[in-house]
Amino acid sequence: MKENESKFTVFGEIVEITSVPGEEWRTLIKATVERIKGKWLITGIEAQGI
Repeated sequence: MKENESKFTVFGEIVEITSVPGEEWRTLIKATVERIKGKWLITGIEAQGI
């Protein structure tokens, strides 16, 4: 979601995988990404539903 020209909120998931097929963990996240001095940086992150 676009907050303004240099700030976005991004939703996704972190997937943790093991060597055992089918055994994985997924964590929903919300991240804030901002353009600072010409670079896109993650300025905030939080796990959802925990």
